[in-house]
Amino acid sequence: MSIIRTPHLIVEGGTDIHLVVHLLKKSGFFAHIQQPQQRPKPPKGKTWEDVDVLVSQPENDDSIAGGKNKLLADIHERILTPGPVAIGFVLDADSPDFGGMGLVRSWQAVRDQLTKSDIRWVDTLPAVFPSQGFRGQLEDFGTRVGVWIMPDNEQDGTVEHFIESLIAPGSQLWEHAEQSTDVAKAEFGALFADKDRKKAILQAWLAWQVTPGMRFEEAFRTGVLKHDASSAIQFVDWVRWLIDGSPSEGDFSS
Repeated sequence: MSIIRTPHLIVEGGTDIHLVVHLLKKSGFFAHIQQPQQRPKPPKGKTWEDVDVLVSQPENDDSIAGGKNKLLADIHERILTPGPVAIGFVLDADSPDFGGMGLVRSWQAVRDQLTKSDIRWVDTLPAVFPSQGFRGQLEDFGTRVGVWIMPDNEQDGTVEHFIESLIAPGSQLWEHAEQSTDVAKAEFGALFADKDRKKAILQAWLAWQVTPGMRFEEAFRTGVLKHDASSAIQFVDWVRWLIDGSPSEGDFSS
């Protein structure tokens, strides 16, 4: 497969891109990061035939990568550009409690881009977001198009909530990170915004691993993050469909 035809996954930001790449690698897929504003090239010693999926971030007008709004704005143009056999979009639902869209409005914003008049689909797009992620196919190019809304296609939240689901249940260290983060905010003037609480907890938890500030590659390799957690398996199953069209159990179209 050439670079032009390689399946492509677009994610919101830096945390997402490294998490997704290393989760997929741990799960047996060769995922490769495409850096913004750089000429695409395969990994050293590899060809495009070795790459299962390219993972990248959208570029803002100021050339800074990332962002939900930019990802949403790019959807229409990306899916109408002949090229990849498949393209997927991964974005946070966020929470209305902190000024975010939430799951329902996030899907509506995506669906508005997917249903513009010049886009034709093999099947009608669902009004309610599918719990296993959206999986559709364009009539004109046969391109598979997928959408995953973090954390689990069913709840408001962010990629950090998804990461929490990859931690062994009942982790006392995670519970301590939660408590310590809340104390830091309430009693010691920690400056993170309320909407970033889960992000602050994650960074505290990572800081207390055997390698302080542990990277996702090591976290999956050592089992600190579980690539075989049910939430991870569900996400990887969606990516598997994106890559090769593999059928999955369940109804993913409604």
